[in-house]
Amino acid sequence: MNATPVLDRAVVGDKAKEKVLKLLTKQLKQQKKDVLYRTGIHQVHHYKDKSVYTDGRVCFHLPASLTDKHISLNIFTPKEIEQGKKPVDPETISYPDTDRLFYQEKQLKDMAKVELDVLNTLKELKELKKMTVAQPKLGKVVRVNQQTGTFTQCNEPKQDIKDRRSKDYGILVQVDFLINTLSIVKEFGDKQATFYLNKENPNRPIAIHSNNVKSMVAPIRYN
Repeated sequence: MNATPVLDRAVVGDKAKEKVLKLLTKQLKQQKKDVLYRTGIHQVHHYKDKSVYTDGRVCFHLPASLTDKHISLNIFTPKEIEQGKKPVDPETISYPDTDRLFYQEKQLKDMAKVELDVLNTLKELKELKKMTVAQPKLGKVVRVNQQTGTFTQCNEPKQDIKDRRSKDYGILVQVDFLINTLSIVKEFGDKQATFYLNKENPNRPIAIHSNNVKSMVAPIRYN
């Protein structure tokens, strides 16, 4: 699968655009406590070659035709809007550099990678979400093996602490973020996605690429 930067490969229709923007808003709302005062990222930022969304855990490079301008995402309830909170004006806010977060093609060649069927993987993750036990401070997370890409449910916290002694335990990733990412990939019509796995770098553990989407599951730092 092509690992070069995502350009305007897809001409995004109105229906797909609406669904993708709803998924991005959902992603942002899931981290509302963390991003409430980071108003600069309450948006989808438009560039000539891509549209960009980033938050504290996931970054997306999407087709440029998703939008022809910067779009503000509304994470506020009607009551909060009545109290004076309102979506940011994206034309007045600087946006963090996201290109530096992504691996170069030569780096991807040295990483373990797994080709996954998008629909089947979504089904698997949704079933795991039902089975996995929420972990303290982390919530619903699943284990991802950084060699094979295998997903595993988390057990009761006391048992899970014992499980972590295994060298095959993997890393913990919020299951909703994986579901959101693959749901966005699906909306662009991509049937397969490649998971690039980096066992050496816990800050950028997983890159997920498809024909129309590049994403990085990682903590995002801001300038």
